[in-house]
Amino acid sequence: MKITVMRIVRLVLGWTCLILGVIGLFVPVLQGVLLILLGLALLSRDSRWARRCLLKLRLRFPEAYAAMHRLKARLGSIFKRSEG
Repeated sequence: MKITVMRIVRLVLGWTCLILGVIGLFVPVLQGVLLILLGLALLSRDSRWARRCLLKLRLRFPEAYAAMHRLKARLGSIFKRSEG
């Protein structure tokens, strides 16, 4: 049950970030690219197409992918500490 709830939360947050990121590409207040990357990172655990997008990102922009991967690892460690 807890796994299903966490999966739903990841999907909702991922899609929300992705939609806000697309809107942010046109609205100067939101950071569109950052939100799109965050949404893809959240969705990549449950979605094959998001993993493919991140793979294309890694191949085309290796420095940006490395920075995103470090941020994801840092945030993951924060969530693991709060659980235990």
